Amino acid sequence: MPICAIYGRARIDLSFRGVGSCSRDPLASVPMPAAPRFVGVVALLTVLASGLVTACSSSSDSSTAGGRYSAAPAMTIDANKHYSATITTAKGTITLDLDPKSAPISVNNFVFLARDGYYDGLTFHRVEANFVVQGGDPTGTGNGGPGYTIPDEASPLLHTEGALGMAKSTAPNSAGSQFYMLLSAQPSLDGRYTVFGKVSSGMDVLKTIARGDVMTKVTITEQ
Repeated sequence: MPICAIYGRARIDLSFRGVGSCSRDPLASVPMPAAPRFVGVVALLTVLASGLVTACSSSSDSSTAGGRYSAAPAMTIDANKHYSATITTAKGTITLDLDPKSAPISVNNFVFLARDGYYDGLTFHRVEANFVVQGGDPTGTGNGGPGYTIPDEASPLLHTEGALGMAKSTAPNSAGSQFYMLLSAQPSLDGRYTVFGKVSSGMDVLKTIARGDVMTKVTITEQ
């Protein structure tokens, strides 16, 4: 079974089962094949220097496990309007500024799920200090999703502090319902995940979120 080692803020899964065992990309929600059986010192130092955080889970598909929809939502938002989301938690509220012009598919997906009450009552299943807060999985394991996937988007938005993006596996076009908010700037993630908004207020609340905290309600405002 994987042996997890902690080095500062980077968590590395050291697997000795060879190809086919599980490790994950920084924000991935589906396992990717692990590296060869033994991890050399140089490779380990390279991973640590990159700031990547890997995790390990089962082979479930994050877009379908626990899903309740059979297809992605139709495009219903107006890219010329302004959309914001308010995440209510027991620790306070977090307000998100969504950018439909930069990532219309991701914003439409998030708005649809929030308006349908999908996120209400779900937990933040992953919290990495000074890195990321991740939620939106109905199973609470990091392996669940809505039952469909959406395509990646070439968003010009960067991974600055407070960036809001779609979590996915290392496979292209594999995002579903899981999303993340960054606790610090992570430029190494630019171009790898779709950023579709940012935290506009409540960054102080976001930094107090712990694993297992509940999203009581996610409300969308359209102007």
